[in-house]
Amino acid sequence: MEEVIQKLSEIETTAQQIMDEAELQKQALAENLKKRIQDYDQTTEAESSARIAQIRKDLETSKESQLADLNQKTAHILAGLDDYYAKNHQKLAQEIFHKITKI
Repeated sequence: MEEVIQKLSEIETTAQQIMDEAELQKQALAENLKKRIQDYDQTTEAESSARIAQIRKDLETSKESQLADLNQKTAHILAGLDDYYAKNHQKLAQEIFHKITKI
C-alpha cells in the first residue's frame, strides 16, 4: 500500500512538473506571438504609410497636371472670346441697341 501511495505521489509530482513546464512553454509562445504581432503591425504600418505617401504624391502630381491643362484651356477659350469681341464688338453693340429700342 505504501508503495502505491509512493508511486501515486511520484506520478503527481511528475504531472505537476509537466504542467509547470507546459505553462512556461505556453507563456514563452504567447510572448513570442505577441512580439511577432507587434513586428507585423509595425511593418504593416510603415508599408501603409509609405504607400499612402506615394498615393498622395501621385494625386498631387495628377492634380497639378490637370490644373495646368485646365488653365491652358481656359486661357485659350478667353483668347478666343477676346478675339471674337474685338472683331464683332460693333455688331454686338448694335444688336443690343436694337433689342433695347424694340421693347
